[in-house]
Amino acid sequence: MNRKYLVLAKIGLVFVGISLSFSVKTWAGTLIPISSVTYNGLADGDDWASGITIDGGGNIIVTGYVDNGTNDDYFTIKYNSDLSMAITSATYNGPTGFYDRAFGVVIDGGENIIVAGTSVDGINMNYFTIV
Repeated sequence: MNRKYLVLAKIGLVFVGISLSFSVKTWAGTLIPISSVTYNGLADGDDWASGITIDGGGNIIVTGYVDNGTNDDYFTIKYNSDLSMAITSATYNGPTGFYDRAFGVVIDGGENIIVAGTSVDGINMNYFTIV
């Protein structure tokens, strides 16, 4: 085993890096949905889900990005627990109107939805978080 040590003298911590390997088993079964829902954005373009979480009430929150006809915008939607009804949704189109893509969503202790992704400022891709 090859170990690497990083010593932080001021606070007296030692981190040990250990290489691990994992095996992955595949599942060849048939997926039978209990419930499902499809979202097709207003521009009828490519829409991508990239993050999902469940709040304290069992509601399902999905985030990703949707094609607005010109570029991509953050899109987050909250469904009830059986996906039969959209409770609310929100879109974010960054300050420059370029590509904005949400990749993750979490719920904090106050049941606030926090979405993180990227937003282009006209030149660079930037990390962007919304609460």
